[in-house]
Parts: sequence; C-alpha cells; structure tokens
Amino acid sequence: MFAWSVKYQGKKSIKATPLFQIDFDERLLHRMRAGIKCASAQRIVPLLPGQSQALQDDFFRRSFSCGNCHWCDNQKSLGPVEYDYRGEKRTVCWYVNSDLNEFTEDTANLVKEYAEMHEGLR
Repeated sequence: MFAWSVKYQGKKSIKATPLFQIDFDERLLHRMRAGIKCASAQRIVPLLPGQSQALQDDFFRRSFSCGNCHWCDNQKSLGPVEYDYRGEKRTVCWYVNSDLNEFTEDTANLVKEYAEMHEGLR
C-alpha cells in the first residue's frame, strides 16, 4: 500500500461530497495533502456573519474574486455572490479553494467550525 485517503462526509442531504479530506501518497513530492471542500460560496456567505473571526478570515483567503469566466452561466445553483468582509465588498466565485497548507491544532478547530457551519445549511 502506497497511498490512503480519509474523508469526512457529514450529512449527504446538506452536501453530496466530503467536507474534509486528508490524502497521503508516498509517490508524491508533497506526500500529505488536506483540504476543506466547502459548499458553494452562494450557500455559505449568508452564514458567515455568525461565525468566528478565524473562520471568516480563512474563508476570505480561500475565496476567489469572480473572474467573469462565464462557467456558471448555465448552472442553476452555482454562481458568484457578493461578499462583504470587514467593509470590503467583492464578488466571489462559487468555488472555494480547498487546500490546507498545514495541519495544526488550529486547523483541526477550523475544520470543526466549518463542519458546524455546514450543519446550518438546508
């Protein structure tokens, strides 16, 4: 065995793909990878004001400004959304970067907060 993957799903009725995933592959230069795979920004942004500052800061770093690529033009529920972060308004893409650069105790707490926030989605 040269690789493994651990995934945390949560409720499939809320999100169909795993929320958190850790992968290890000894064949890669960077053998361990972890990621928080959020629901679309459109679904998450309304919940952000009630979250910790650490989660809001993390989401802001993960989100991408909409580049008007028009990929989402034909998607029913995936599209850009306006996001106000500390007085700075920007339109963010539906996709949120999943990569975690490191995995520390703070990261574990952040993953737990994301999981709790996703429980509030319908």
